[in-house]
Amino acid sequence: METLYHLSWRGYPAFALAALGVVLLVRGAWREYRAARRHRTGTDTRSLGMIRTFRRAILGLTLVGVAAGWQWHVPWLLAFTLAVGFEETFESSIHIAALAQAERLPRSHAAMPFRRDPKHDAGNTTEAHRGENGGRSTVEGARPVV
Repeated sequence: METLYHLSWRGYPAFALAALGVVLLVRGAWREYRAARRHRTGTDTRSLGMIRTFRRAILGLTLVGVAAGWQWHVPWLLAFTLAVGFEETFESSIHIAALAQAERLPRSHAAMPFRRDPKHDAGNTTEAHRGENGGRSTVEGARPVV
């Protein structure tokens, strides 16, 4: 490891690493911009696309930071970049897994309202609990959720 750190020709692989990082960063930023314009605000699909591209951009920045720390012999920059890069990659991977799972749920299950147990509330229904329209739905033909 020490040999890699002190190579006299380390500039060439460091430049290649930095170039790859810049490519990942630019592609991630471009895809994040496209994902933001393509999907509606607040949807799981938009959030999933933006987190995936954020992860790609973070990987690009990590590679650029590693290349800079390696080329200029700045060990704290190398360590800091790797720590932040790994942490953000791990955190965004958790977000991606959660959003992907939410996307796989059927829409009827994801949008299901909270339902009360009719047996539990059978004797507790009063006029005050029903509201001003007496528990009737304001939409023609719709049933109230009880």
